[in-house]
Formats: sequence, structure tokens, C-alpha cells
Amino acid sequence: TYSSPIAVSADNRLVWVVNPSDNSVSVIRSDTYTRLTKITVGAEPQSIALTPDNLSAFVANAAGDSVTIIDVEDTNYATFAAPVDTSVGLNGELVTGAEPWDIVCSPDGKRVFVANSAQDTITVISTGFRSIIGHIDLRNSLANDPDRSRHFQPRGLAVTGDNTKLYVTRFLSFTKS
Repeated sequence: TYSSPIAVSADNRLVWVVNPSDNSVSVIRSDTYTRLTKITVGAEPQSIALTPDNLSAFVANAAGDSVTIIDVEDTNYATFAAPVDTSVGLNGELVTGAEPWDIVCSPDGKRVFVANSAQDTITVISTGFRSIIGHIDLRNSLANDPDRSRHFQPRGLAVTGDNTKLYVTRFLSFTKS
């Protein structure tokens, strides 16, 4: 009934849309605006990121506390195929943290970063190994000074073009007068 953030393939041929209300991702042709497929993912997907080579899609599932990994096997419109990689995690889902809200892939395609909004962490995933390689605790970081007892609630992510910095925005500032 509604969709959320989208991603466009590097060649501008495919538009990927998460559908939180029915736990799916739709893949749409950009030239005719017709849906090629609908892929079932984890509970309440909120955002999606494509690798620069357009061969993988990573979906942040807010209510599932997970990321679903989709393999793009065939981008030909007539034979399009993009199944969930069920060999990863539990049926294709990596458990990340509480309420993964945003997801972004580094420009070099080596890392995926997931903003776990209800846990104040960032999960780091290796795209090559398709596994979690670490977590960043934002609540206890300098980014949360001067009051580290407040929730950071990361919601927005961006990686610089040279892959050296990750920018994170918080949902609410909880500033005090």
C-alpha cells in the first residue's frame, strides 16, 4: 500500500523499492515503469542498497532486526532473476541490531553499513564474505557527547566517494536548553 526508500541501479535500468506493508521488494523497469518482480524479504523493510556492480541488493528489515541479501542473477528484462541468497544467515537474513532503518554500500563495494536505530549502533557487513564484521557503538562514542546517556537513534547514512568516512544522522537530537 505504500513504499519507502528506493535505489537505482548504476546503469539506470532498474529501480528497487522496499514495500514495508507486505515485507517485499519490487524491481521496476525504468523505461516502462512496469514491475519485473516482487521479492519477499524480512519483516518491515525500510531501505535498500545496491552494490556498485549491481549484482547484490541489501535490504534493511526494521521489524526483523535483520538484513536480507538478494543476488541479481539476470538483468535481462524478459528473464530477470534476483533470488534471496538463502545460504547467508538464517534463510538469507543476517541479524544486525534493533530496528535497522537505513543501509548504504561503500562506493568500492566492499562494505555495507546498517543504521540500527533502536540500538544506537551501526552494523558493518563484508560484501565479499556476506557476513557481519563488526558493530559501532554510537551511544558511547564521541558523536554522542556531551550526554552519552541519550539515544543516538541513527537513521541516515552516507559514505564518502573515497570510502574513508561514514556520515550518520540521528533521528532526534534530544537537545536540552
